[in-house]
Parts: sequence; C-alpha cells; structure tokens
Amino acid sequence: MPKILLRLDAQTEGRLAGYAEAGMGFYIVKGRIPGDDADREFLISGDNYLVPLADPKFFALADLLEGEAFPVPAVKPPSSSALAAAGQPTSLAITSALARHTATLPPGYQPAAGAVPLLGTATLGAPTPLYRYTGSPNDLRFTNGSLAQGSYLTTELDRGYANSGFAAVGRYALPLPVPASFVHVYVLPQGTTLRVGTALPSFGQAGGGVEVKLTANATPVVPPWRLQLEDF
Repeated sequence: MPKILLRLDAQTEGRLAGYAEAGMGFYIVKGRIPGDDADREFLISGDNYLVPLADPKFFALADLLEGEAFPVPAVKPPSSSALAAAGQPTSLAITSALARHTATLPPGYQPAAGAVPLLGTATLGAPTPLYRYTGSPNDLRFTNGSLAQGSYLTTELDRGYANSGFAAVGRYALPLPVPASFVHVYVLPQGTTLRVGTALPSFGQAGGGVEVKLTANATPVVPPWRLQLEDF
C-alpha cells in the first residue's frame, strides 16, 4: 500500500507568504506530527505537499532517494478529514534560512562544487520581467497584487535553459521531482532591489540556474497571460 502523502491545511498555507522561501517555490519548515517526541524538518513544495526527510508512514524524501516514485497524480492526496485522522501537523515554525537549507540535505549527501549562493545585489534600472516556476497553477507568494519579500525568481536570459517542467526542477534544484511546468511572469518596477546568484546543487539536482531574491515586498505588473511548459 502506498504511503500517505501529506498536504498542508488551508490555514497553514495562508501563513506561508509571510516567510522567506528556501528556494524557488519551496520551504523548509520545522514542525511536529502528533505522536512525535520532538520537532523535525519537512519540505513544503509549491503544491503544498508536506514531505518529511524520512518517515515509516508518510511519503518522505528518503523514499525518493531510494527510487520510489512521487505519488502524484498516481495517489490522490487524502481529504482534510483523512489528514486529521492521520496526524496532520497543525502548527509549523518556519526555519527557511539558507543555513537550514543546506542542513536538511539527506545524511551522507555531498553537494557538488561549483554553484554560488546569492552573494550579489542588484537594483533594477527599468521595469523588468522575472519568472517563477512552480508545479501548481497558483503562486501563493503573490497575494492582493503584492509579491512577498523573500521570493525567488529567475531572469529572462536564464529561463531559456529551463524550457520544460523537469528542466526547471534540475536547474533550480527543486526538492521534489514534480515538473515545475507553470511559469508565473512578474514585471517588477524600476528600483526593485534583488539578491543575485545561482542555485546551489541540492536534493540530488544539479542546480546552477540564475536566481534572484526579493529583499522587500514588490508590486509587479502581471501580464494577462501565463506560460505553461511541457513537462519534459
């Protein structure tokens, strides 16, 4: 029988935009499932799947590393009532700083050398389109016309290398092998300040894609169309 795939409840989803991401479209959080003796770390993907690093009952990152297929869409996510019965976390403390990002890699995993974290700073001299790749048609970082501080995006030049959903997973080192085929376009205003660098190799992915990170909330222009790529 497949393991249970956890998802966040709506109340927790609504709080996520108030915290910085660990990478494009995902978070690393610390929380406790009822029955645990201590807090532990989870990944939250752009689809709001909640994935522990290892667990005997719930689908975990360790299962992916051992060759288990991510159960989407083969396994339908359980309903809210089923999650409650399974011990759905109801309170999560966000711990998504870069130091915690590297600390959550699986035991024994050695990142490849060569990618550089967000070390540079840039200020946009003109309105500029930037892009976010997610596995979901909705971007929870964008609410009420505002894109939240701490959001990751990529540039016009780099998006040409992420030309499919799975290509984006590898280039931006996304933690779950669910194709990030939805591309959200945000034209950020002149004067927006960004941290700039390349995605570190993580979660068994090569990384190396250019990423920028908002240093403050921004009010972008959003085109009336959205890009959707083939998965591969």
